[in-house]
Amino acid sequence: IYQGAVGERLTIRMASEDLDSYLSVGVMESDDRFREIASNDDAPEDGLNAVLDLTVPDGGELEIRARSYGSGAVGDYTLELRPGR
Repeated sequence: IYQGAVGERLTIRMASEDLDSYLSVGVMESDDRFREIASNDDAPEDGLNAVLDLTVPDGGELEIRARSYGSGAVGDYTLELRPGR
């Protein structure tokens, strides 16, 4: 969970040598449903790592979901969040 401000720019990167990284960012709605606002599987020029450049549309809690693109794949990964460009 990340507390975002309206208009804030973020770069989120998931990197792994063990699996095909997949990132999804969204918000939880009042009915407990996840509403995705951005996702990425393979970033250009970054192999099977996932990178999202995102401008926060609404202030509040953002849920960052990091997983493998393929079902059942497991392994180590790093998750990095930094100010966007």
